[in-house]
Amino acid sequence: MKRFKQHIAETLDKPYRFKLDFKSTGYYLYVFETDDENFVDVTINNEDLENGYDEESIDNPSGWNVQFEVNGSISKTGQGEQFRIFSTVGAVVQDFMRRESPDKLSFSGSKKIGDDRTKLYTRLAKKIARKYRMKLDTEGRSRLTMFVLTKK
Repeated sequence: MKRFKQHIAETLDKPYRFKLDFKSTGYYLYVFETDDENFVDVTINNEDLENGYDEESIDNPSGWNVQFEVNGSISKTGQGEQFRIFSTVGAVVQDFMRRESPDKLSFSGSKKIGDDRTKLYTRLAKKIARKYRMKLDTEGRSRLTMFVLTKK
C-alpha cells in the first residue's frame, strides 16, 4: 500500500495535458481539462506589454503575472484534484519560461483559513527559481502571499 506522501509525489509528477490556446503581445492563455471534467484556464500576462508599452522605457515594469481559474473561479474545487491541477499549472509556467525567459514573474497564494495554498506555491516558486536561476522574494499580505521571481 502506498503512503500518502508517495501518492502526492506521484500526483505532482503527472500533470494533465495542456495547450497554449491563445498568445498575443503580453498575454498567454493555456487551457486544460481535468479527469473530473473541470476546465482550467492559466493566464500569464504582462500589462505593460499588453498595453503597447516598450518594456525598456519603463523604469519599474510590473513583469509577468500568473493566475489560474477552475471553471471560472479561483476558489478551491473541493474535488481532490488540487495536487494534479497545481502540477499542471507548474508545467504551464515552465513552458512559458522556456518560451519567454522573463526578467520577472509573480503569482500569489491565498492565506485564508482553510485555503492555505502557500506551501504548494512556495514549492513551485523555489523549483522555478532554482531551475531558471532567479531570485525569489516573498511578501506576506493580510490575505495572500506574493511570490516574485526576478533574474539574478
